[in-house]
Formats: sequence, C-alpha cells, structure tokens
Amino acid sequence: MDVYHFELRAFPHNLSRFNLSLGELRSTLLEPWSRDRVFECGERSWDPRRAKLTVLQGPRLDPGELTMGRGWRLAQRRGRDVTAEVLAEAGAAVGSGDVAAAETAQAARTGAGGPGGSSGPPRGGAPSEAVGSAAAAAPDLAADSLGLELLTAIGAGQLPLGRVWALARERSPGSAASVSLALAERAVASLLRSGLVVLLRREDAGGELSEVGGDEVDGVLRAGESWGADAAALRRA
Repeated sequence: MDVYHFELRAFPHNLSRFNLSLGELRSTLLEPWSRDRVFECGERSWDPRRAKLTVLQGPRLDPGELTMGRGWRLAQRRGRDVTAEVLAEAGAAVGSGDVAAAETAQAARTGAGGPGGSSGPPRGGAPSEAVGSAAAAAPDLAADSLGLELLTAIGAGQLPLGRVWALARERSPGSAASVSLALAERAVASLLRSGLVVLLRREDAGGELSEVGGDEVDGVLRAGESWGADAAALRRA
C-alpha cells in the first residue's frame, strides 16, 4: 500500500516526514498549508508563501532506510511527485469549506491500493484505476496549457517568474497562493525539460540577468525570492 512522504524547505531549514497515511498528510500539512497562513510543523513555523513543499507518493520506507539522510533520496527514487495534485485538491476543499471533499478526491486518485482507498469501484461503477488516472492527469494538462500561454507571453523577450505566477493565479481565482505557485513551477519545469526555454537569474541587485546552469535550476525554482518582480525570468531557448 502506498503512503505519502513530504519535504518542507525554507532556506536554511528543511524538514522531511515519511510514511504518512492520507489522513495524517491532510491534518499535518495540507489543511494548514492550503489556508496560506503561517503554521507549525516539526517545532518550527513555516510560511507557505516562502517555503517550498514537495509531496511524494510511493511505497513505505523501512526504519533502516531512513538513517544517514537516505530517506528522501529513496522516496524520490521509488515514488512520484504528487505535490500539484494534493495541493489542488486540498485548496479546493478549503476554499469551499469542505475538507472531506479532499479526502474523497485523493482516495479516487490513488485508487484501491492507495491510502484511504476502498476495495471496490467508486459510486457509479467506474473503475477506480480510470478515476485515479484522470485525476492525476489533470495537473499535467493544466501545466501544459499554462506552458503554451507562457511561450506566447515570452515572445522574443523575457518573462519574469513573478509574471508567470500571476498568470497561474488568473487560472485559479480564489485558490491559495500555494496552489497557483505549484502550477507555475510545474509549467516552468516542463518547459525547461523540453528545452523550449532557459532560466535566467539576477545574481546581484541591479545586475544583469544571466543563464542558470542545469545543476542550479531546481534550487532557483525552489527559492521563494525567485518568484518576485524581477529576480528571475524565462527566455526562449
């Protein structure tokens, strides 16, 4: 049975938790994060507007696999990133005041074998695998759609990441800022992987934007300050 693992990062701090059930993930992280307010986790305060969240779904890790800092690397290798999915579901539930709806949506997405899932098909007789696949594909489709819009917006110039986030917010009015940021990051990462754009960063205040090397891209996208007005930008490759 799959479980959830998550990592919170806000330089210079990071926090990882492993082997969470659906309910534990919701109560520990998703509900407070989706309210877009500072919350307590791991004896530290976290601000969703500044922190980076990654949620993975995958097999349970044994206690011996969590020693010597190996846990998160193993979770990444064996699991899949479901950050955008769970944030979208939790954000929609919090926005409507129906937290139980998030559990229902997540149970459908994970299918019979996932946390909180059931052994039979959902109401209406549709196979749980089909429901889960459709739900999991939705964030990818949303990111691809935003990516096409970004390519048009870039044109022959540059597009600040702050503007990318603003375009993502226009697609999810009323949702928590973390939901639109997750969508923006997903769209940018997809464009970068496809080689359609390059990422630029301003090293010093008032300095020129310079291209970010491949090993540094993930760190720049994770940094909250990169999504400010003019700290980083995209340009066509």
